[in-house]
Amino acid sequence: MATQFLPKLSKNYIELLENGEYYDITVEVGKDPNVKFIRAHKSILCSRSPHLRRALTSKNDDNVLATKLPNISPEIFQIILRYIYGGILPLNELEASDVLKVLLAADELLLQELVDYLQNYLIENESQWIEQHFELVHRTSFQFTSLTVIQQFCTNLMAKSPDKIFNSLDFTSIPERSLVQLIKRDDLQMKEIDVWERVLKWGIAQNPTLLEDPNTWSDNDFKTIENTLQHCLPFIRFFCLSSKEFLQKVHPYKKLLRSQFYEELLNSQLDPDIKPNDDISLPRNIEIDSNIVNNLIISHISKCIDKKVIIDNKFAQIRELYLPYKLELLLRGSRDGFTPKRFHELCDNKPNTVVFIKVKETEEIIGGYNPLIWENSDTWGNTKDSFIFSFKKENMFFKDVIISKVENLSRAINNFPCNGPCFGDDIFMNSTEESADYSIINCKKVDYEKNLRDTGENFQIDDYESEEAGEPFEDDDENIRKACKNRVPARHLAVATNNFLRPITGGVLVDVRDTPLGFNYLYRAIELSDNTGYTNSFFLKFALEECYNQLANAVIQESQNQGLVFTVNPGKSVVTRGLFRRTAANLIANQAQVPNLK
Repeated sequence: MATQFLPKLSKNYIELLENGEYYDITVEVGKDPNVKFIRAHKSILCSRSPHLRRALTSKNDDNVLATKLPNISPEIFQIILRYIYGGILPLNELEASDVLKVLLAADELLLQELVDYLQNYLIENESQWIEQHFELVHRTSFQFTSLTVIQQFCTNLMAKSPDKIFNSLDFTSIPERSLVQLIKRDDLQMKEIDVWERVLKWGIAQNPTLLEDPNTWSDNDFKTIENTLQHCLPFIRFFCLSSKEFLQKVHPYKKLLRSQFYEELLNSQLDPDIKPNDDISLPRNIEIDSNIVNNLIISHISKCIDKKVIIDNKFAQIRELYLPYKLELLLRGSRDGFTPKRFHELCDNKPNTVVFIKVKETEEIIGGYNPLIWENSDTWGNTKDSFIFSFKKENMFFKDVIISKVENLSRAINNFPCNGPCFGDDIFMNSTEESADYSIINCKKVDYEKNLRDTGENFQIDDYESEEAGEPFEDDDENIRKACKNRVPARHLAVATNNFLRPITGGVLVDVRDTPLGFNYLYRAIELSDNTGYTNSFFLKFALEECYNQLANAVIQESQNQGLVFTVNPGKSVVTRGLFRRTAANLIANQAQVPNLK
């Protein structure tokens, strides 16, 4: 191996640059009034920059080669020269905005090594600055075809936080290439109807002479918008839209779609039993961190967890996703390893977990739901609520899905130390020792009602994940509930429940700030007062008057914090009553008897 003396070499070349000795070219950089003539050495510039090698082809009257770089400021070019001569780049002395300028200069000079390095440097060290100046970075990056890393970072940011980004820039001004990259992503965190409306708005904005109302458009106008959106339309997932969304937001623009495609789309809305085509795009994976499953499978499993009736309507599966839980990724084999030890370290003592296993080569997805906790012990978990499942990944509408309930309740969950996630002996993952990779993975019908696979032989897996089905997603009503719980004095609630709700609760003291039961009772009490005019109670005195007065401001403030906007501004008690009703509407279901007030 040759000995290298690069620091000394770098220092000598930097001295040559600074001294200006033996220079044979002059480079004119910058624009008026900031223009400078910088002396340099042709052989060094040509050997380092393909752009300068092509540019330095003519001589001036003084027999000194010259070239112009009007797009690069003198200050930035000096930084570039120190890199070209000595491989030195003082990034810790530069503001993020100057690093971006150096990156653009490096791109113009075709310094690919520097382009690659600076893109990663900005992302790793100045990501917050990029977010704060997103419009500038996004617009600039898509003006240069080689800045693919920055472009991808911007697209990832838009996909992850579209509302945040769209509010910070003029969405209609983004380049078509950026828009297409964004809407083709499975992980774009937007409802499909919002994606469609954004794309429509963008297309209309590219044709400013058109009015927004499609009823005013001629056939030529529709053709113009169709041509504008020709690269976007294939990535809109029209089959995932509800009937109402289709009628109100797609039907008026049907001339933008191919007639055969529109007929298929219309038939899917009118005939629930029609067979979907295989090329229909699946719903986007919103709020999910998984490399194995999509929202369709999560929705199906969530319905099984909550014992929901699964409608045998193929299109309803993609239009009516049931995603009530936040799934928190606890373990991913390809990231954390395939040993029992890592499984127990990351997943033990976590209730309500779902395991997904991707079978190698066959693309099957098998797994199970454990409502109990995993333990590193020589014990079995006893439950009636666990189940195991199997999906064929190529069949997106679950024609061959298997959901298998536990039969042997005392052997539902297998917690032995050298095991991974084992559901009875039906899904079995075992190793010879805790720190070794799994050596046995198979499926057999033993403790659950159905067999997941045709063979009980061992198989290999591409990956596996364990996710915890945690707290439900927070919606507007959940945020209102938090405001209630944080702001309503407990002494008022005690008086309220003791004096008015006791007939409803059967004498049990209930804190109405807790959900769902507390909201159930509170809703019934409000409903009761509305229907009967019964007002002589401590509940109405404290809850409807004092509690409402204190709560209303908290409700409005909490709503504003969550980005909610009231379109009307009724009286405080009216607002609060409506929110209580909306929260509890699906909870009461005849659970309590209306008391006799006579």
